[in-house]
Amino acid sequence: MLRKMLAIIKRDLKLNFTTTSNIITPIIFFLVSIAIFPFAISNDPKILRLIGPGIILCSLLLSSSLVSHYLFEADYEDGTQEQMFLASIPGYIVMMAKIVIHYLCVICPILATGFFVGLFFDLTIKEIFFTIIIFSVASPLFSAISCLGAAIALNSKRGGFIAVFISLPLEISAIIFTSEAATSIINSDNYYISYQSIAMLLGLVFILLPLSCFFGGIIINNSTK
Repeated sequence: MLRKMLAIIKRDLKLNFTTTSNIITPIIFFLVSIAIFPFAISNDPKILRLIGPGIILCSLLLSSSLVSHYLFEADYEDGTQEQMFLASIPGYIVMMAKIVIHYLCVICPILATGFFVGLFFDLTIKEIFFTIIIFSVASPLFSAISCLGAAIALNSKRGGFIAVFISLPLEISAIIFTSEAATSIINSDNYYISYQSIAMLLGLVFILLPLSCFFGGIIINNSTK
C-alpha cells in the first residue's frame, strides 16, 4: 500500500511541477491578500504586529483552499480515479496521497514566503521562525480538511466554491489554537500558552488526519462507482 501511495505522490508531483498554476496561484493570492490589509487597516507597526499572525493565517487558509478541488477534479474527469479504483487501490490511500501533495505543492511554497511576509509585519527573525514552525504544525490539518472538502464537492459543477464553503468552518478549532500559539509568542512572549496550543494542534492532527483519510476514501470510492 505504501508503494502505491508513493507512486500516486510521485505522479502528482510531476503533474504539479509541469503545470505550475496550482503552485503559483495560491502564492500570488496569499501575497496580494497580505499586501492589501495594511492599506485597509493601518500602517502602524504596533498594530501590524498585533494583527499580523491572524492575517497571515487567514490568507494561508484561503489561498490553500483555492486549488484543493483541482487535486481531485483532474483525476475524476480523465478517468484516472476510475483506473485507481479498478486497480484495487483503497480510497484512503488516494486520499492520503492527495493530502501529502496538497501540503507539498500548496502549503510549503506559501510557508516559504513566510520570512518576507513576517518582515512586512515588523516581526523579528525569532518571531518569524516560531510562527513558521507553528503554522507548519497546523498545516497538515488544514490540508486534510481542504482535501476532505474537495472530495465531498467532487461531483459538483461548482466544486471550488463548495470545497471552500465546507472546509473553512471545519478549520475553526485549528484556527483558534494556531492563532493563539502565534500571538502569545509575538505579543507577550508567553511560551507556555504557545506550547499548550501546539500540543492541542498536534492532538487535532493525530485525530482528524486519519478520520479525513477514512471518510475521504469512502467518498472517493462512492463517487467512482
